[in-house]
Amino acid sequence: MPSSSTQPSLILLATFGLLVLLCLIQLIASLRRKRMGTTPYCGACGYNLTGRAAESMRCPECGADLSKAAAVVIGQGRRSRLRIAIWGFLLGCSLAIVASVSVPALIHYPWIHFYPASWLIADIDGPPGQKRTDADFELQRRLTIPNGLSAASTQSLMEKLLQMHGDNSKLWDPISLDLFTDAAATGQITDEQVQRFMEQSVVVHLQTHPSVRRGKMMLFSAGVEFVRMADTLKGHFEMGDVLVNDKVVLYSFGPMGIQGTEKPAASMATNVAGTTHFAGVPLDAKTLAAIPDGPINLGFTVNFSLFLSGKFTSHRVQFSKQASCIVRLAPADAITDVFTVDKIHSAPADYGIVDLTVTDDHGKLLIEPRIKSPPIGLAMDVLVRSAGRTDLPWRSAGILRAARGSVDTWYYSECNAGESDGSLLDVLLRPSQDAADESNPPSALYCGNELLLPSVAVLPANSALQFMIDPSLRQKVTAAVRVNPINGGPKQYEFSVGFGASPVTLSMDCYIRAGSREQCVQRSMHWGSSDGSRVGTGLSGTTYGIGFTWPDGWNHVGNIDVILRPIPDSSQRPASDTKPWGEEIVFRNVPLPRSAAP
Repeated sequence: MPSSSTQPSLILLATFGLLVLLCLIQLIASLRRKRMGTTPYCGACGYNLTGRAAESMRCPECGADLSKAAAVVIGQGRRSRLRIAIWGFLLGCSLAIVASVSVPALIHYPWIHFYPASWLIADIDGPPGQKRTDADFELQRRLTIPNGLSAASTQSLMEKLLQMHGDNSKLWDPISLDLFTDAAATGQITDEQVQRFMEQSVVVHLQTHPSVRRGKMMLFSAGVEFVRMADTLKGHFEMGDVLVNDKVVLYSFGPMGIQGTEKPAASMATNVAGTTHFAGVPLDAKTLAAIPDGPINLGFTVNFSLFLSGKFTSHRVQFSKQASCIVRLAPADAITDVFTVDKIHSAPADYGIVDLTVTDDHGKLLIEPRIKSPPIGLAMDVLVRSAGRTDLPWRSAGILRAARGSVDTWYYSECNAGESDGSLLDVLLRPSQDAADESNPPSALYCGNELLLPSVAVLPANSALQFMIDPSLRQKVTAAVRVNPINGGPKQYEFSVGFGASPVTLSMDCYIRAGSREQCVQRSMHWGSSDGSRVGTGLSGTTYGIGFTWPDGWNHVGNIDVILRPIPDSSQRPASDTKPWGEEIVFRNVPLPRSAAP
């Protein structure tokens, strides 16, 4: 049915359409010659037959037989130029009006409804643009109407979507996912296609240093990532043991539940983005003792039982995926990485060390190098001694690790700072294989130069305290913090705040905000230790569980803001937090559970 807004146009189009027809008929009639007068003419050639002998039956001009019917016509044919001009003018005006009404309608008419399905299926794999979008929506329309697509076309569409989904170089957007789920809702998709879709959506990864040494710590990350997947993913998965050469158990994981659904006992919950587990295994005398030095295979298997709620509920799939990597096992004293010495570039600034602060915190020496975009990987021991005292041995003050191009801040400590004269220190950064072993991600090449920072002033802790506000780090700091979904209600709520790889330490209080009202729900959350092990690349993370009661008198809302605000009181921060992040981090419109909104 046409809408009420289009009815006047249709009436106008019909009216002038009839006028066009009338004008056309009259114009055709006007173009026909009308005979006037009594003069006879030959019907064949138009010769004037006046004065012809009565017995003559032939045209003197063309010889036509004049005895036949209509062979002789009476009067001269004439056209009325005035009538032609009038009806021609009226016809032109009518056509102009009809065109002004009909042409826009024809241009905007959804001719795509008549396109062959094969054209549309080819267009959804094209570059982003209106053509692709129109094809997506037309195919979605046809999927949801009876007999909109033939069975063959539907299967061709599903195969095209699965090809796009499995190729990371192809664009995969929400409309593409909608096409797939609409086919599932109407029973036009097979279990095999759902299985393929789920398997393509899961990436299992295992990463570690390419070389490990006996007697040292083997650091690795293992996890599951869900890509190009709907946020209605449900189910669980179980990460199997990490095996060496498919035989020796190196590490064991527990089962994982997705969004709290089907969560097995003693499991860890994850969200639909996936999870990554960081671990370290000491390679002591017993571990891998029976395995000779050389390449070893590290691998594990993950078993999945997944489905998508809603349209996919009936399609539960079970499958397994493996991940592995080759690691070289080396003796404890081996140098497994490449350290290159540059005789021309030997200053700390040449390697991205732009600043260094030393703080005496009540006898605990804190050393904080500021590293910015090093041109090569850094893996170094940090050594200190009193400035100019070449007669004293260097003392260890931790290690420094930084990947090429990274922007990180690291903290190091040395107890018994009283051995220094308390005013100035020489700081030496010495290439170290031990530091390289702990680098994550590892670099292919490390700086082999010893870097000396002479006569660094030792500051008291209070004078060194300052907030770090660096626009170049803001995005990385924000990305290092996550707020997990809020559960509970209608009065008691709980959620968690997780901290990951931040380039600076974080000392924050947590607030919730609804409208113009705020309330602190967690004091003194800290991330970043004095030895630098939890800042920068971040081999591990921490999570703060937070519970709160909905404040009396607050309006009923569906979303709140979660605010992480730097702790203003220095006494509430760890002593090592000499340069904590100084800007608040705001997560806006965090939803409360719908069924439990206050």
